Amino acid sequence: MKPTEEELAAAFAVANKMREEGDPDHVHKVLAYLLYRTEILENLTTHAVRYVKFGMDEHEHSLMIKAVDRLREFDTHQSGEESEEMGLG
Repeated sequence: MKPTEEELAAAFAVANKMREEGDPDHVHKVLAYLLYRTEILENLTTHAVRYVKFGMDEHEHSLMIKAVDRLREFDTHQSGEESEEMGLG
């Protein structure tokens, strides 16, 4: 089930408190990582749906590629590995 904005805020408040007091299980780090990655994936999904729905529109294709690059950049930054951008040119 998708959490409400209030539930997310409450969970982050608890996670922030844990981080301040010492977070040996890395709950705050994992929660922040997953939330940001989910935002990127939701953006990508939105553009992919529009791309297919509106007949493979070039603008939506561009936005979809940018979203994929953003996801790869995020994953690369988090893992420390190198990645290849899909890019447009």
